[in-house]
Amino acid sequence: MARDQQAEHDELTRKLFAARNSRDVDYLIAALRDPELRYGAAKFLGDLRDSRAVEPLLPLLDANEAGVRVAAIRALAGIQAADAIPRIAEIAMRDEPFLVRSWAIVALGEIGAVSVTEPLSRLLQEPDRRVRRLAARTLGRLKASAAVEQLECAMSREIWYRRRVYRQAIRSIRSSPV
Repeated sequence: MARDQQAEHDELTRKLFAARNSRDVDYLIAALRDPELRYGAAKFLGDLRDSRAVEPLLPLLDANEAGVRVAAIRALAGIQAADAIPRIAEIAMRDEPFLVRSWAIVALGEIGAVSVTEPLSRLLQEPDRRVRRLAARTLGRLKASAAVEQLECAMSREIWYRRRVYRQAIRSIRSSPV
């Protein structure tokens, strides 16, 4: 990077941090359009938990860069954006890198609406064991009683030494007060 470009980049980064520190949501939302700043802007908007950022963050769920998609997912979870559940669930089901899928599963758990039980239960049938385990763990944390049967079925398909996470999730759900 040339010296002038580096100085410009440093200045934009300083402005981004200043916007976060001063809670300038409008500046951070505008920064989502800049490919150089959108990762940081998304992260900071999630930290600020301002609901005005939900709509501007949604297009980042389709970004080419996995890191930008993860930042948008985490920001939407931090904001508790229930409107984003269907799109985050779709990412959890279909996005290619496991990293993005895993953050989408975690985000569904953090948003925690009742509507996340069904997509998380579907993930118990995924070929990738990491996805199944993370979905089971998230259902257990949510105390999703509607998912006990699916968890039992998924557990029965696992080899005996991989069943612990399912048992823990079921135990967590059953131990919660009704």
